[in-house]
Amino acid sequence: MIGPARMAALVALAGTAAACTLAGDPAFAPAGTGALPGQICSTELVDFQTHVQPIFSTRCTGCHIGATFGGLSLVDGASWGHLVGVPSTLRPDLLRVRPFEPDQSLLLLRLDPPAGGTVSLMPDGGPPIPGAEIALVRRWIVEGARKNTCDPAPVHATDAASTDVGLPAETTGETR
Repeated sequence: MIGPARMAALVALAGTAAACTLAGDPAFAPAGTGALPGQICSTELVDFQTHVQPIFSTRCTGCHIGATFGGLSLVDGASWGHLVGVPSTLRPDLLRVRPFEPDQSLLLLRLDPPAGGTVSLMPDGGPPIPGAEIALVRRWIVEGARKNTCDPAPVHATDAASTDVGLPAETTGETR
């Protein structure tokens, strides 16, 4: 039997598939979205490469270049694979980014810690990231933390049996 969360994920996936159809015209491939020529992708979703990566590149890569700080690289081309569905080295009970669940994602807890929380604010020693940029990162996570707006949404994290959120591994093609 399919649970309500799984059914919602399937409905979202079907909607994404409909939005990402091939139109046969390269003009429909939005620049920077990872779309194939002729692919129509959602312009309503926050795009990782266009909206989120520039925040990391501007505010985080002074420290998170390579994997020197907590094994986390936020440089362009590496950051998504170091974040989404990856257990935190600081808090192994949390994923760095848990799709659909910003309040269960260590990234957001570090950018905007709750009052009285046990994690420190990032960037460490730098000015806080503006609220509008944090809101953009939060929205990206709420929308499923897709690598690009043409990707189907991953399995909803609360419907998974463990921390496995059904994301494709970047290098092996296996699922995490």
